[in-house]
Amino acid sequence: MRSKKRKCTLTVQNLDKNALMQCIFCIFVEKERDMEKLLEHFNKLLQETKTDFHRYIYSKINWNSRMIGITGPRGVGKTTLILQYIKENLNPNTALYVTAEDFYFADHKLLDLADSYTKVGGKHLFIDEIHKYKNWSKELKLIYDYHPELKIIF
Repeated sequence: MRSKKRKCTLTVQNLDKNALMQCIFCIFVEKERDMEKLLEHFNKLLQETKTDFHRYIYSKINWNSRMIGITGPRGVGKTTLILQYIKENLNPNTALYVTAEDFYFADHKLLDLADSYTKVGGKHLFIDEIHKYKNWSKELKLIYDYHPELKIIF
């Protein structure tokens, strides 16, 4: 069950400093909760990921590239491949795996996620099922342009 979001409905006529600060705080707290849910899901998946077997393509990917697109039919192991790489090679505090199918993206943009994530030290953003996200290629280009410090794997 999703919690209802509080909407800040201030107009210029009734705008005072206290109300504005409360509204900003509510938005900040809500964003933090949403990000925490994404992180919880990522950590759960990472814990469940087995690393005793790798697909042959695992060693053929140039993981040092700034942007990597992984394609293939459903069920061939793309998600597992990504999670194995994170688990074996990256600090989970600087990597984030999300699926574009997540309800988070009903109210948030990929670019906003990348902005928030880089502000807290994020260095690797893994986006699964990106084809399900409207205008994904435009936002991916903007993330690439705005965040040269971020590696993006989709």
